[in-house]
Order: sequence, then structure tokens, then C-alpha cells
Amino acid sequence: MNKSFIYPILFFTFLIISANGYISINDRERFHNQVKHPYSLKTPLCPCKEKALCQPITGESLKDRKEFYVFTVNQSNYVNYDWSVITTLAVFYAEPIGQELCVAHENRARVVYAVYYPITQLANQTYKQQWIEDQVELVKNNFLDGINIDFESSITKNHPLESALLTGLVAETTVALKSVNKDYQISVDIPYSPNCISGRCYDWMGLSQATDFLVTMNYDLFPWTWPQPCMGLANSPIGPVVQGMLDFFKLGISADNLVAAFPWYAYVYPCANSTDLNTVDCYFPNCNSTYIPTQSFSEIDAILSDRSIPTSGELWNEEYASPYFNMLVNDYLYQVWYDNQQSIELKVSVCKKYHLRGVAAWTMDFIDYQNQVQVELMWNALKSFTQ
Repeated sequence: MNKSFIYPILFFTFLIISANGYISINDRERFHNQVKHPYSLKTPLCPCKEKALCQPITGESLKDRKEFYVFTVNQSNYVNYDWSVITTLAVFYAEPIGQELCVAHENRARVVYAVYYPITQLANQTYKQQWIEDQVELVKNNFLDGINIDFESSITKNHPLESALLTGLVAETTVALKSVNKDYQISVDIPYSPNCISGRCYDWMGLSQATDFLVTMNYDLFPWTWPQPCMGLANSPIGPVVQGMLDFFKLGISADNLVAAFPWYAYVYPCANSTDLNTVDCYFPNCNSTYIPTQSFSEIDAILSDRSIPTSGELWNEEYASPYFNMLVNDYLYQVWYDNQQSIELKVSVCKKYHLRGVAAWTMDFIDYQNQVQVELMWNALKSFTQ
């Protein structure tokens, strides 16, 4: 990548952290990678005053309820959540489970841990059996309600055996967990489309049958399909998102087996072709998402409110049904694509139309819980699914 564009990106990140006190999330992958660190299998003491709250959630009502699925990367934020709507809390932090378990179970919400399986061990029967046993112990010993398998490795079309091994792993894990408690929940995170996104050519029907549901990650759509030349585009454009849903349906996968997750973060593109705040098309020299910073929705909202940063103000792209804006930092132009309450609500309405199992956001911690207007707008956009 041209160094002249690496430096302004780094400067922009430094500016946001140092001058405004925002917390950068430039490397969003580090949140997913947290699940690669094994959780302690040592049985902790029940953190709840009422010991019954350390029992997993059970009951016939769990079978048919819609999902309001919460991805969390910050243990302290649970006190700010609207527990009247949450059905599952998916934990992506490594700290031992605490009071969030008690609050969740008090409100009949499940708590599941995100777990990871290395692709290099798919054919290793000994490793697989030990891993499955570890997941059962993990759930039992930590008073949990299941697991969320965050497997995002590439399995290409010419490796059908690996795909079959992945399906087998998930199926065996589900059998092992449900033999302990039939109400344990097992889900797998998958791309927004079944069309081999990022080389992930999985057995979608097999995975849907082996789990309670699949969580479609309706974000990062263009890092895998950027046009040439490289240009700034929406993180979660509504057209491909809807087409992805329809393509899963065409494979025979039921809408009730899909939970759709949407982004609460932005891509910040460095524009090589202009310094004009009225720029529409932002071109940059390298179609590698590694070099494209990301920012949380709370950071984007703060930037738009900061009069010291010249911006175009919020703009709207009709084709993608997505907001964006341009800004100048140290004479460099950046184009920021993100999702707000309007774009999220439009996609959620599609989920409601097709009767999906539920909705989610990556992540519920990317908003400012001290800003009640922001909180209400973003939460209400997701809650519109059940209204």
C-alpha cells in the first residue's frame, strides 16, 4: 500500500484517540479473535445471591420464541441493556461470568459463550473429542445455556471433506450438549450469503440442521467483492443482504433457522482522488480491508457532533439504503460508511417480512450508553422486529 495513505490513516486514528478521547476499534477482528483464548474450565462459585439463577433456562416457551440476540464484548455494559427484550447474551470477552448471568437468567435470557475451533484440527478425531468434552464442561461449570461457534475459516469448494468434517463437528457437539440439557442452545456464525463468501463454502443445510439456528453476519460485505478501482462502499448494503437471505431460502433453509446480525460500526475510507467535502465517489489505492480503519457508532456520532472536524454532514445513499459522510482531517479526505437507526430499521423490516428467527447487532457495546437519545434510537431499530 502507498505509504502516503498509511500515515494519514494512522494520524486520523491517533487524532481520534488522543484529542477526543474516543476508543478506536480499527482492528475489529481482535474481538472475534478473543474467542481463541480458552475459557477456564474450573467450576466457579455461583455469582448469584439467588442460587436458582445459576440454573440454565428451560421450558417449552423457548422453542417458539423469537430471538433478540446480543453480542457483547464489554462485561460492564450489561447494566445498560434492555433486558425486557433480550433472549440470548453471546459473550465475546474472556473475563469469568459474573452478575450478568444473574440478570440474564432473572429475565429468562440465555447466556452463551463464543467458542472457536481450529480448522487445522478438523480431521483430528482425538482433538475433536476432547474439544467437545471441553465445551460440555465449559457450559455446565459456568452455569451457561449453550455456545455460539464462531468458525470463520475458509473452506473452498474443492475441499468438500473439510466442509463435511465441520458439519460433523457441529452435529456431534450439539448431540453432546443436548444429551445433558435439551434446552441448551447451539448456534454458528456464518456469512451473509451462502455463495462462498471469503472462501467459506460450508454445508449450509447440514449446519442449519445441526444447530438451533445460524447467525448471518450482515456486515463487511465489500472487503470480499470490492470493485476496481477500490472505492468506499456501504458496510451492509440492503440489496446484497436481502439477496443473501433469499439464497439461503433457495437452499431449503427455513427462515426460522436464521438470525440476522447487523453492524453498529463504520468503515473509514481514505480518499486518494479528492479533498472536496462534496465528493461522491471515494477511491483508494489498496482493496485490502486490513488498511481500512473502523470506528464504532458512538465514535461516528461524536465526530458528526464535533464542530472542530469539517464534515459534509450525514448523507444518504438510496441504492445501499445506507448513511455516509465525508470529513477532512489534516487536509486529508475520508469517507465514512456506517449504519444508523434508519438503515438498521429498514433491514430489520425485511427480517420481519420473511419471518426470520431473530435479529442481532455486532456489537451492542458500540454505542454510548451515556447518550440516551443514541441508545433509544439504535435499540429501537432492532426492537422493531418484535413490534
